[in-house]
Amino acid sequence: MSSAEPSAKMAAAAAAAAAAAAAAGQDAAKDNQQKKNSEDDGIEEAEDEIQYKPYRPSKLKFGRDHPDPVVENASLAAVEPPDITYQLAMPAHVIHEGRLSNLQLEAIVYGCQRHLIDLPKEDGPSAAT
Repeated sequence: MSSAEPSAKMAAAAAAAAAAAAAAGQDAAKDNQQKKNSEDDGIEEAEDEIQYKPYRPSKLKFGRDHPDPVVENASLAAVEPPDITYQLAMPAHVIHEGRLSNLQLEAIVYGCQRHLIDLPKEDGPSAAT
């Protein structure tokens, strides 16, 4: 045996090992891509499962319907909003002429209602400033 034969065999073995590693890398990349695609499909399926329901203020009994369709997530629709305790003082023509929709009036009423609630007072040096 000449000294060239072992080096040729070693080079062939190294080339075969490199080819096997490249093939394994390609297989791993394909597996990762397939896994990512299946995860993406799961996300898309989950997004498809979100259901929306038409929204109309349930506690506010005045005002015209909003001109655009309004929806809410079905899980939010299952929760009842708080009772309205605020007495809205607004010119009657704004409501009767439909200048504000019932959806906009609901936001105003709930906002005003929250402003009537005092936050708890803080004790300490920062409370004086």
